Amino acid sequence: MIKAVFFDIDGTLVSFKTHRIPDSAKQALARLRAKGIRLFIATGRHPLGVDNLGDETFDGYIYMNGGLCRLGDEVIYRNPLDPVSVGRLIDALASTDISCVFDTEDAWYVNRVNERVKAMNAMIAVDIPVIDLELLRGVPIYQITPYLSSDEAWRVLQHMPEAKQTRWCEPIFDINPQNGGKGHAIVHMARHMGIDISQTMAFGDGGNDVDMIRSVGWGVAMGNATDELKTAADYVTAAIDDDGIARAVEHFEKLGIL
Repeated sequence: MIKAVFFDIDGTLVSFKTHRIPDSAKQALARLRAKGIRLFIATGRHPLGVDNLGDETFDGYIYMNGGLCRLGDEVIYRNPLDPVSVGRLIDALASTDISCVFDTEDAWYVNRVNERVKAMNAMIAVDIPVIDLELLRGVPIYQITPYLSSDEAWRVLQHMPEAKQTRWCEPIFDINPQNGGKGHAIVHMARHMGIDISQTMAFGDGGNDVDMIRSVGWGVAMGNATDELKTAADYVTAAIDDDGIARAVEHFEKLGIL
């Protein structure tokens, strides 16, 4: 039986169209809680950006693609980027037009605002403050998110070859430590709680969910997920706006897994 379920937010638990959790998903979450199953968020968002879950509460949160993990009010794991490579990127960005979000533990900042930043902020309903990157030199950075398409990603990655990249939509991607990712964080959290990884389940839709889906006992891809994620998943449900969470929960309840 499953003891812990991890949910990505954007495009998985929360609709891109409505910016809210569908009622059918809320009801499914309530059923899982009633069974004593622990529920977690596993997101690429910074803690300050997790503001679209309504009145739903969770047992723990994985932020910044595994950079920071909280169980209740306790931070149980931190995994920042290598400060040397972050410094190289700060140096390089001074002479480019590239916009990047830098996530510290307590805040997030963007170095410049362009049309891509405005469009993405509107899509995910956030507003990120601008900062002089020199003020972040030497500060632990948990994630960097460049506003660059797949074809342009090399402009940043050439300065951080030891880092890991994942993309959940165009035109942005996330940079995390090579040993980072949601999957790595889930394994760490499950071990901390004394839960076998085979007793975990995860729901996702994007490229930054692939390692998570592969790490858990049962990986579920939303109907609106990328082809890569669907291939990696154990089960593909309907899209978020077509009651995908509820349908998957019903499916696994019938199998006796939930």
